[in-house]
Amino acid sequence: MAQKILCITAGQRSGTTALRSLISADQRFKDLGEIFDTSILDQPQSFFGYCHKRRLQLADIMSGPDAERLCKDYVALLQNVATKSHLLIDVKFNSWGEIRMPWTYMHQEPFFLSQLKWMSARFIFIWRQDLVGQVLSDRISDKLGKWHNLVPDDAIEPFNLDVNKLAARAKLLCQSEQYFYNNLSSYPESLILCYENMFTAQGGLEGDASAAVRALVDEDLRFPEKGIYHQNLISKASIISNYSEIVSAIERVARDYRDPAIARALQRG
Repeated sequence: MAQKILCITAGQRSGTTALRSLISADQRFKDLGEIFDTSILDQPQSFFGYCHKRRLQLADIMSGPDAERLCKDYVALLQNVATKSHLLIDVKFNSWGEIRMPWTYMHQEPFFLSQLKWMSARFIFIWRQDLVGQVLSDRISDKLGKWHNLVPDDAIEPFNLDVNKLAARAKLLCQSEQYFYNNLSSYPESLILCYENMFTAQGGLEGDASAAVRALVDEDLRFPEKGIYHQNLISKASIISNYSEIVSAIERVARDYRDPAIARALQRG
């Protein structure tokens, strides 16, 4: 059986972990997680762990053939880790640039993305409509040290967040959405999902989303009706003292920088 590659890409707090857990539940796909995560150096699928063990340096990818060889060898390692299963990987918007050569333009398609396309990988692009919720969820989870299934008891005393930093983060997220949408929308083996329409109340996958994923990977996947990850139940307004100010700032960013083409594409789909 030829191993398929399924790559989920999105900004942080877009449901990627929950989606991976559902896709990998029947074990046809091996969930290798966020391969560019710097905190998993000891895991066999870690890209940075792979580079560290082989003592790879920037000078080792000075040319296209060098970078192509690195990508092929690394994907071969992932295939070995997955054994007989298909590959399921997670690459966040802000980690695609980890493999790059000198003398490349900032807005060129990421080299690893091009290589995965050449390998006929399939892509799921997740877009979260609630930009305010996405940005604040990331900062709240970081503050609380808990990333999933938050409940009111996890909350600490109300705290302030830096409005300007969050607005800047929201702008980068909007620009990244547009950038990767432009790089993936014309690629035939890609799917755009909206976070708000992906999951049931029990944490399973909605019917339309499950059918779309099955069609993309050409596998009759069996998805659990209940997921191990659920929507956070913590009230953002109750624990962020300057919540209203932050909402206003991020909403201005969304009006100025969010690409309406993504929302239109989801409506058509």
